[in-house]
Amino acid sequence: MGYLSRQTLVEMGFVHLGKEVTISDKASIYEPEKMSIGDHCRIDDFCVVSGNLTFGRNVFVAPLCMIA
Repeated sequence: MGYLSRQTLVEMGFVHLGKEVTISDKASIYEPEKMSIGDHCRIDDFCVVSGNLTFGRNVFVAPLCMIA
């Protein structure tokens, strides 16, 4: 499983991007400008994440989840 680089995540334009955030390169992220992601969060393969969302600290989104 590959993860997006920190630079790529910053360029996506999240409202807030915590430390040690890992997002799979196979995840689908829509409207990141409406999302806040806290420290030590991870989003795995084949997840779909969309909309006005706030993830706290230490959140793990398992493979194949949809959060909208």
